[in-house]
Amino acid sequence: MAHPYFHSLSSVRHWGGSPDDYIKYHAWFDESKKILADARHRLALHHDAGIQLFVSLFEGIIPNEVPARDLGEQHVYEDFGEIVAIDEVARRLRKYHRLSNHEPCAKALVKQYGGTVDDYASLYEFFTQYLQTTSQLASVSLLANAFGIFIAEQKFGALYNLKSTGRTLPLRAVAESMVSTFYGEIPSLQDVLSEVPVERWMFKNAAALSKQFNGGYSGGVQIEETAMNHLGRKD
Repeated sequence: MAHPYFHSLSSVRHWGGSPDDYIKYHAWFDESKKILADARHRLALHHDAGIQLFVSLFEGIIPNEVPARDLGEQHVYEDFGEIVAIDEVARRLRKYHRLSNHEPCAKALVKQYGGTVDDYASLYEFFTQYLQTTSQLASVSLLANAFGIFIAEQKFGALYNLKSTGRTLPLRAVAESMVSTFYGEIPSLQDVLSEVPVERWMFKNAAALSKQFNGGYSGGVQIEETAMNHLGRKD
């Protein structure tokens, strides 16, 4: 599995700059490895819907005017050899196949925190956004878990404002309450993936970036053919 540093060297090869320009963005995709150390961790974000989430968080702020989608596709392609569809991931999930729809979920939060049903719509849409790409309800559990709650903080900030009342609440507390209405608990990412076996496709086509960049960074980068062929940026 490639370290974010080597993904960053690949980015330098195609967009210029230095590894420091890209490493925090590549590290974002691999934050899930803190929870699950084997290749299954990639199922949280390494797919088409995860790339779209990445775009929603980082478009327009990556140095050297690199489009967030291109950087996200580079990372996923280098790890999988393809852009995996969220549907392929979701159909492997064996748990958390139920989901409350927005209104009863929001009503529970209104009872707890006040405000109106509409105050909680954006947070509900965040946790259920993978359903824009797949119809499989289990896909929601890839974000509606303890790990995904921290990603929600990246999206909304540490505080969540109820527009109808002006009340400000800790985002994490509201998000935890919402996830609890989904499942009756706050699962960890490890809980969500615990019954998914490690399969060869999760790692067999990964680009050998550490070998390609065995000299590290010295102000210029050499690279063999990798994901940039897929993106149409091969020199």
